[in-house]
Amino acid sequence: MKLVAYYLPQFHETEENNDFWGEGYTEWVNVKKAKKIYFGHAQPRKPLNDDYYDLKSGKKIIDHMDLAKKYGIDAFCFYHYWFGNGKQILNIPVDNMRKNYQVTIEYCFCWANETWTKTWNGGNGNREILVNQEYCGEEDWEKHFNYLLPFFSEEKYLKVDGKPVFLVFNMQDIPVSIRDKMFALWEEKAVENGFPGICLITVHIGYYGDMYCKYSCGDVDFEPTNTRRLSRETNSVYVDILEKLWKCQDVPVINRLLHRKISYKKTNEIILRKKHKKNYFRSIFVGYDDTPRRGYRATVYTGTTPAVYGKYLRKSLLKSKNENNELFFIYAWNEWGEGGYLEPDSRYKYRFLEMTKKMRNGI
Repeated sequence: MKLVAYYLPQFHETEENNDFWGEGYTEWVNVKKAKKIYFGHAQPRKPLNDDYYDLKSGKKIIDHMDLAKKYGIDAFCFYHYWFGNGKQILNIPVDNMRKNYQVTIEYCFCWANETWTKTWNGGNGNREILVNQEYCGEEDWEKHFNYLLPFFSEEKYLKVDGKPVFLVFNMQDIPVSIRDKMFALWEEKAVENGFPGICLITVHIGYYGDMYCKYSCGDVDFEPTNTRRLSRETNSVYVDILEKLWKCQDVPVINRLLHRKISYKKTNEIILRKKHKKNYFRSIFVGYDDTPRRGYRATVYTGTTPAVYGKYLRKSLLKSKNENNELFFIYAWNEWGEGGYLEPDSRYKYRFLEMTKKMRNGI
């Protein structure tokens, strides 16, 4: 069984982010300015030794791969942004990684196919469109595949039965009239280039839309987002009516009540109860706290410690093993803006990584 950690490439400047959020913007800007919103709240989060790294050269990704390998992580799953008409963002780190360095663990892509809107980091809920996600036509589908092909062809690109693994984050957003046609073309192109096909994995993020794709060979739940959206069993102290009071900026006490706390333990118990089968891959989340992005509107999972994480990791891995699944996903390696990271920080040092290795070796 291979442990695959999601990897965010947001930690470098881009022209688009500088235009949207201000000169010098990276994900670290939000992480550094986060503030406590209740007594005992663990914010702001700080990487160990103040390692606020820049991913632009691709070298740091290799360093992360070496560290991940040491602690039992087999692969990274990089978020991939292709908006249509050849428009890409946040691709420079992985492009430089592939061209300039020797990759040391396997990796794959998760196509984060969604429109970027200004709903966080000061957006105040306004859905101003920043970059629109489009699916265009056959010419763009082929261009997209041709961009991915050099990665697919790498020895270290993650494959199942010889097929390059490619996750689709919002399968339900791709129009049904387009979905099968686009991936049929990819299947054809993959075979032309010596692969048995494409291993498409549909990501479940808590929506009930039509996610069927003829060419999908697997599914995975994106946690905790999937369970939070689909379940009412979580221990929330959030009161919906307070949303209406958000505009009362002169009442700071009300603003402080807008966050919601959810039990990490209870959420994982719900996740474990969900039935999975072959090629329906399990996942676990290290933690979740999106205060850096949402401020007083944050969602915070409480009770997360390395020991508790290790307990549920072991249970999840055992279930995945019994289901005979060869991939297991972890949210995440470096989602600092949402509190989901295995990387060492100033609070727990390497303990989440040590727990990952311990539980993985014990299965």
